[in-house]
Formats: sequence, C-alpha cells, structure tokens
Amino acid sequence: MNTTLHYTTLHYTTLHYVTTLFFKRECRVMNKIVVYGVNCLQAKRTAEWLKSIGKTIVAFCDGNSDLWGKSVFDVPITSPNELPIADTVVVIAAYGQRTTEIIHLLNERNIDWLSIGHLVLNHEVDNFRNVFELFSDDTSKQTFFSLIMSRGNLNFKNFSSIVQPIREQYFGYWNQEHQNMTAIDCGAYCGENLEDYLFYFKNVKKYYAFEPNPAAFRALSNRSERLKCEWMLQDDAIICINAGLGECDSEIGFTASHKPATSYTTTLEASEADKAAIKSIDGFLSGAQLDFLKSDIEGMEMSMLRGARETIRKWKPKIAISIYHTIWDMYEIPLYLKSLVPDYKFAARHYTAIDAETVLYAYVR
Repeated sequence: MNTTLHYTTLHYTTLHYVTTLFFKRECRVMNKIVVYGVNCLQAKRTAEWLKSIGKTIVAFCDGNSDLWGKSVFDVPITSPNELPIADTVVVIAAYGQRTTEIIHLLNERNIDWLSIGHLVLNHEVDNFRNVFELFSDDTSKQTFFSLIMSRGNLNFKNFSSIVQPIREQYFGYWNQEHQNMTAIDCGAYCGENLEDYLFYFKNVKKYYAFEPNPAAFRALSNRSERLKCEWMLQDDAIICINAGLGECDSEIGFTASHKPATSYTTTLEASEADKAAIKSIDGFLSGAQLDFLKSDIEGMEMSMLRGARETIRKWKPKIAISIYHTIWDMYEIPLYLKSLVPDYKFAARHYTAIDAETVLYAYVR
C-alpha cells in the first residue's frame, strides 16, 4: 500500500489516514493500557487524557530501574522485562530519539504498541485541521503536517526537507526592524538565546530572562554581564530571574541537571531541593508593556500562556513558542493564542532532524 500523503491533503484525509494506516488495533477495543515513559510532562498529560476518554492504565513502564516498584498517579511502575501484560496494549508517551530504542525492544518481543500521538490524532483531528488552516504559507503547512505525522507513527523521515538553520530558531524568522523591544525569555537556560536575540535585533529595551535551573542560572547571569559590556547596554537592560513561569505564583516539582537541555518538570514527587519557584507573567509585569515573548519550557507553555493572558490581550506581543513538547501543545497553543488575539497570524518552522525544536510564531503585523 502506498502510504505517501502530501501535506495539502490534510483537510480531507487525515482522519482516514490515521485510523487505517497507523493503528495496530481499533481504539475502541483498547481499554487496558500500559504507558511507556514516566518522568516527563507528556506522561502526566497522557495519563489524564487516557482517563478522560475512558481508558484504564494498568501500569507504567520505564527503563529507569530506580523507578521500578514505585507508583505514579496510584499506578505501579514496572520494568520493561515484565512486558507483555496480558490483554493490554503499550502506549508510548516518550518522543524523540528515545523512542527508537523503545520501539526496537517492543517489536523484538512482538508486543503490540502505538504512540499517544495515534490516539490523540484520531480524537482531535478537527482541532489539528483548524490549526493547519491558520497557516497561510506552504512551509508552515508542511512543517505542521510533518510534525503531527511523526508523532503518529514515530518516524522522523518526515523532517528531512523542512529543517531550518538552528541559529535562526526563535529570532531569525523576524525582520530586524523589530528593535529596542521589551522581551521575556521563558527558559533562558545558559543565555545562548539572549546572545542570539542581540545578534538579530542589535538592541534591547528590557530583556527578562527566566531560568529555574540553578546551575544554568549561574551561567546565564555570567553571560548577561559579559553581553551588557560587549553591547554597551545599561545595567538594568538584562534582568535574570531564577524562576520558571506558569499560570500563577507557586512551586513545582523540578529535576535539574548539569547536562545540556535536560532540566524538566517531573511527574514524580519532588523533595524540597527539587522544587522551582514559578511566577506568572501577568503578575510579574503588572500591566507593563511586552513586545516579544520567547518560550521553550519543556511542556509548561500552556500554563505560562494562561498566566500571561491579560498581557497578551493588551499588548499583542510577537511570540516565538515551542509546540513540540506534547502532542496537545500542537493544537492547544495556537488555538488558545487565536482566542486571545483574533488578529494573530501564525507561522511554524522546524530546526532539527527529529521531532523536536518546532517553533510557532504569532504576530499581528
């Protein structure tokens, strides 16, 4: 069977394609599920979503031996060696390069599996179609189509023709005429995006850099001091805040790492040392102007946007936001932004050879 599907046919054939070519079983008969992948935000959302559509999770599975014998959401965590479990199907909650190893293990044991993307695409096809129709340029349409299809079949070959230069991520899309802005960087990490911001826009009125990881925050603070000297900026032009961003001021379980790009919110109970402060943008700015919002915060984007809704409605900032962390982000983020600012226009670009680093751009002009 020819499974090639061009992105322009999404309007008419996605539902048929997903249900006939992706599924190993019909969704309606899969009532007992093992979720593969525990300590990631998508696992938490997977559990909540499966429950909402009437599915029963009998176990979580993970390759991390430190988790075996524990439980999450009152469901036991088991070893891959315990699979298969009778009368169940494995739903893979993980994404990216990790899935290759998981799929190999499951196929080697002839264990029935599908990705959470299979199920979500089937149930939410109208929302995906609505997002597709928000894009006016072919590159955005092909990018979005490739992303959702890869989450459906966990095949990364869709990205070979759409990958953009990584240096352009977040800021290279915009015309350089947008200068001297007030910007918020959600997930500033070690400051590489701050450096890119200055490279593309040449100036900044105020740059608020939020980073919850203590080690990354120290590196961010050091880099910001250097950049203020190199770009002859005022001392208060760049302000670094050791916190994350969410819907309201709070704390959240957080796993920090010294390895690149490996900090994330956690589904597991965190100790006092593993908690990060969270602030809302609306509370932080208290009505002050915002011109540009960049966000890559490991699946916390929707929470951050809910905490920024009044700021976004009032100031209609340009937005560059990651939409790849969960399958739900791919439709919830653009549709939510459209509901806040009906005048927003949208574009999407992808920056790696796997299903990571996809950015949604929103703007009014």
